[in-house]
Amino acid sequence: MDYLVLIQDLDKMIRSGQVKPALDKLVSLNYSKIPDRLRYRFANLAWRSGSPVVGLKILTPVVNSEKAQLREDVTAEELIEYCVLLQKVGSFSEAIEKLSFIDENKYPKCLLYKSFCYFSQWRYHEAAPLLEKYIESPLISQYDRLVGSINFLAALVSIGDLDRAEKVKTKLINVTQADEYNKLRGNLYELDTQIQVRRGDLEAAKTSILRSREILSKDSSSDAIYVMKWLAIIESLQKNSQDPLIQFRARALSAKSWESLREIDLYRLQIHWEQGRFQRLIYGTPFKEYQNRALKILSHSDSLPSRVQVGRGPTLDLYYGELDGKSIINQGKKIHQLVYFLASDLYRPQSIGAIFSSLFSEENFDIYSSPNKIHQLVDRTRKWIQKADIPMDIEESLGFYKLNISRQFSLTLDLEKSLPSKEAILWKQLSQKVHQDIVSRQDIMDALSLSLTPCQRFLQYCLTQGLLTRMGSGKNTQYQIKKSYISKAS
Repeated sequence: MDYLVLIQDLDKMIRSGQVKPALDKLVSLNYSKIPDRLRYRFANLAWRSGSPVVGLKILTPVVNSEKAQLREDVTAEELIEYCVLLQKVGSFSEAIEKLSFIDENKYPKCLLYKSFCYFSQWRYHEAAPLLEKYIESPLISQYDRLVGSINFLAALVSIGDLDRAEKVKTKLINVTQADEYNKLRGNLYELDTQIQVRRGDLEAAKTSILRSREILSKDSSSDAIYVMKWLAIIESLQKNSQDPLIQFRARALSAKSWESLREIDLYRLQIHWEQGRFQRLIYGTPFKEYQNRALKILSHSDSLPSRVQVGRGPTLDLYYGELDGKSIINQGKKIHQLVYFLASDLYRPQSIGAIFSSLFSEENFDIYSSPNKIHQLVDRTRKWIQKADIPMDIEESLGFYKLNISRQFSLTLDLEKSLPSKEAILWKQLSQKVHQDIVSRQDIMDALSLSLTPCQRFLQYCLTQGLLTRMGSGKNTQYQIKKSYISKAS
């Protein structure tokens, strides 16, 4: 087999929008026979056609040694492609860390792939300058410059810089007319739709999304669902009716278009305000930049509490692992952290890579061992749920996990998300048991039933987090509790 010719053929297929046929060809390959020097190029084709897992299986043998450590002879090109695969499976922090090892001036794709990591976390303000630098590099091809420009446009739209977005869009329309740029041109008109919706020009928005649909009609990829989403949004706003959005919701759910579900709730709120839906959207979304975007679209300027309760019934507080104030879980341990992490996003199920990166942040992701570690943790968590007789379950689909919680609960949701830790639980207990402003180490040990070493670890945590202020020294050392934090923990 001529692998170089195959690479060229697959690349042309993906550029012209034939994504699924390209992926089918990739999946049919015997990965062990791909020459090592070409593996990173096939890995690139794999994620571009929608399967980062295939890409990781192709590339991992030449990138990682034992225990998921980088091989000494790994090339920059191999590491760059490996990092974008990590990003695609949800291991964002590791991808950004590894990309920092590479000279971005010599290998400008680092800039593009870092921006992808930020995109996945709704951190568009951080992505935009990276993309702007990327498209100015003299080392990238015309096609790569167009890809970078489309992504730069997406970042500008997301942060609301519509004037700059209009200028970039106009330039791109003129240079994406060739058939080989079909997919990019279709994406371009979808982004123009967003610009026009934000400006309130719904007729112009409809014209753009219909152009996008016409261009992408030959592509069976996920782009089609975004076209339908914007048609539903435009129709709902024009009619001032939620019905088109409600009808589209079933299709988005079937297509597993999770961000579309989030957007449906946002635009339903723009048409008809519901406090419960608003709280679910804002507190059920872990991305600060998305929260700010939604508040701006909804013209909501009131300050928000750090925690809210949604629904009626017994109060389930997943951060503290409590049901009506009573502990129901081994607090701060992996099962507790998994349950909270899965519940931190009420719209998007979590990938194995995202779960691993969050719960095992000090370890590197490995496609051949990390998934099994998560499978075992999920299995233990399901057994705990069954034994504790809590009406919730963990649903798995295509490697993504979602926590389904019974509506009989009143669920406590946090505005800002962080994994529960043993120290955070102890802090809450301390704030409930100690009522004076100034305490000694012995007071803390007595209140929390801690021995010396665990108490010292807890004190260090509180000092680092700004929860306590040290006063005095030696045997006279005391700690002042910051009152503002007592109410947050209660």
